[in-house]
Amino acid sequence: MHNSTQAERVAAHNKYYRASGFMAVIAWFENYFNFTGRSSRDEVWWLGIFTLPMLLIIAWVYYELPEIGITLLALLPVPWIALMTRRYRDAGMRGDIGALQIALTFIVIIVVYVLPETWAYLSSWLLALLELSGTAMGVIALFLPSRALPTVEVDKQ
Repeated sequence: MHNSTQAERVAAHNKYYRASGFMAVIAWFENYFNFTGRSSRDEVWWLGIFTLPMLLIIAWVYYELPEIGITLLALLPVPWIALMTRRYRDAGMRGDIGALQIALTFIVIIVVYVLPETWAYLSSWLLALLELSGTAMGVIALFLPSRALPTVEVDKQ
């Protein structure tokens, strides 16, 4: 379900702007590589609700079939980075900061699993710091209201 007008979707460069419910999940997949435009709080909140059970399923798959679980997990960073880039921009923040924070978090998670035990202590502290900063930025991005969209003329056909 869309809660936006055609003019808002054009101005936001996102045909799913203010999508809610299952449409937010569809928007997440269709905007997989969309790093331009904006996304509303609704899209992020609904996707968060969808992602929790999805991560539990991926964890179960990883436990049973590690190769498939890792493959599924590897598909998650790009759409999340794209979504949070658009959301930060919508909230009036720099989108690249959100993208960088999420990308670094995923990189550190991978490094934690690849590095030998001697580095695990250091990498776990780095991960904790990234998660703390990411949580703070994420909460800010989730609760900040959307900035006003620019006025765009839409052809009425």
